[in-house]
Amino acid sequence: MITHCKENNVLTEEQKIHRARWLHEGIMSRCGNYAKVYNPSYDGVVVSDNFKSTKYFTAWCISQTGFTDKDERGRSFHIDKDLCGDANSRVYSEDVCVFLPAEINGVIQSRYPSKSGLPKGVGYVKPENKYSAIISHKGETTKLGYFDTPQEAGLVYNEAKRVIIQSLANKWKGRISDKAYEALMSFDLARLIRQ
Repeated sequence: MITHCKENNVLTEEQKIHRARWLHEGIMSRCGNYAKVYNPSYDGVVVSDNFKSTKYFTAWCISQTGFTDKDERGRSFHIDKDLCGDANSRVYSEDVCVFLPAEINGVIQSRYPSKSGLPKGVGYVKPENKYSAIISHKGETTKLGYFDTPQEAGLVYNEAKRVIIQSLANKWKGRISDKAYEALMSFDLARLIRQ
């Protein structure tokens, strides 16, 4: 678990309101036509009726674990709509949104399927006539081994990814909500591939 000097995370009421309104504006923008043109991954993403109200959204933010927190690099936690919703959730709402450090948010972001058709983290090594499993985290690449089938390599990659996600959940426990912690500890890796 990480502990930080609380003084780094203390915001005045005015600063909390300003941050919440800035987040609200960002969410509303991502769900509007502008973002759909420039970031098609947000096409079909909507905001709950409650979250459309700046006043409601601000009060909700201020009451959430992690809202005023910063990571080791001084970055504010991100608001995330995907972790606690079902795999097809496309709604920013009070039921699914949580605040996460960038370190976690980056690890659980979904990716498009591989063009090669191989599972995430798997490559074919022609000279060996084997499949390799490789994982990257925090700028370090770890070779997990060679395997006879892409499925075997994929299983090893998935287990390594699960260990990273659970390690991060434990690292940030107490700074993220219990709901976020539980979702990370039981995270379904199939959610990492966009359809």
